[in-house]
Amino acid sequence: MHFERLPYLFLALAACSPGETSGVEGDPIIGGRDESFFVPVGTLVDTATDGTYLGSYCTGTLIRPHWVLTAAHCVLGTPGTKYFYLGEDSRVVNGQLPPGAFARVAEEIVHPDYLSSTSSSTLADIALLRLYDEVEGVAPYPIDPSGVVPGESLRYVGYGVDGTYDPNSGGRKRSTDLTVAPSANYVQPSWFASYRPGTNVCFGDSGGPSLRRTGLQWYVVGVNSSVFGTDPDLGQNPCDAGSIQVRVDFFAGWIASVIPNVSKPKCDGLYDCLVTCEDPTCQQSCVDLSAPEALTDFLPLNDCLANRCATSTSATCLEDMCGAEYAFCIPPDGCSLQGGGCPVGEACFTRFDGANECFPTDGFPIGSACDPNLIQCDDGSFCQVDATGTAGVCTQQ
Repeated sequence: MHFERLPYLFLALAACSPGETSGVEGDPIIGGRDESFFVPVGTLVDTATDGTYLGSYCTGTLIRPHWVLTAAHCVLGTPGTKYFYLGEDSRVVNGQLPPGAFARVAEEIVHPDYLSSTSSSTLADIALLRLYDEVEGVAPYPIDPSGVVPGESLRYVGYGVDGTYDPNSGGRKRSTDLTVAPSANYVQPSWFASYRPGTNVCFGDSGGPSLRRTGLQWYVVGVNSSVFGTDPDLGQNPCDAGSIQVRVDFFAGWIASVIPNVSKPKCDGLYDCLVTCEDPTCQQSCVDLSAPEALTDFLPLNDCLANRCATSTSATCLEDMCGAEYAFCIPPDGCSLQGGGCPVGEACFTRFDGANECFPTDGFPIGSACDPNLIQCDDGSFCQVDATGTAGVCTQQ
């Protein structure tokens, strides 16, 4: 089985160098589904000053091995020791802490323009959490600097309450799909609104991601900030009218200024970022968010594509003409197709140059239906194509 990592779409990089909203603050997934995938999405959990475990209260996304992206209002006014929890269910069962990984928060950095006392605070409702130790074995989700498109569908993941609005229903990871508002009035430079009848984020999903899948990778597009609905004081649905998300592309420069170079993506991360772009501004954001050496390592591949593939109509030009430059930028992982050598949330497949590499996967178990054009099967299996050539079944390698 052979996969190209991603097509070349960024030839222009050769010239690059290194309204007011209202709502209920604090967003659970209503009408969603329980989720065991989307491993980099976790929840913020709190402990009292005496060490008592208090459970989860917001959602966040691992965007670097020791950096979490969340909402600003999630980190203000919450005394005690905080942890970032990675697992499916953060609730205590029979007095026991839930299974999963707990990473202690070392530092909370709130965007300087966040004003918690004003109705426009959602516009800069974004924060970064630095963890004491890197999270090992989990591939972080990169942010997408290309922005949002009115009317597009995005995936939302969070640990909020369900449709019962019972506080005890929160703490379980769930997901749903919402549509970005089609009107430009609700897609502003720093925020956007999303909605779909019968489902929404709600209390506890604050800080969680809006995700877009591009090629084989999920990217963070937005951060849940607030919800709006009918009057909860009258016993009606407080989350049925929609939600507001902060745009990460608007704050990409701030994120880059906070996260030190040591935790920035190298050449492979820069490549993955650039293929989401359609304009020079987006491309420059990718460069700004990458480590200084990333651009140096990337330029040979970019120059090869620009000089040999810019006018080519061959679908295999990258493989035929720039294989060595690609391997220099994106060295193979050397993983085993039989599984066990990739981080959680990734699976080993053979790429176009014959080397094995870990790719993000949906983690479908053996026997599940799959799309042969996507990487959906769990590590150690592959999508066995049926006679039609358009569908398949996850099969042991």
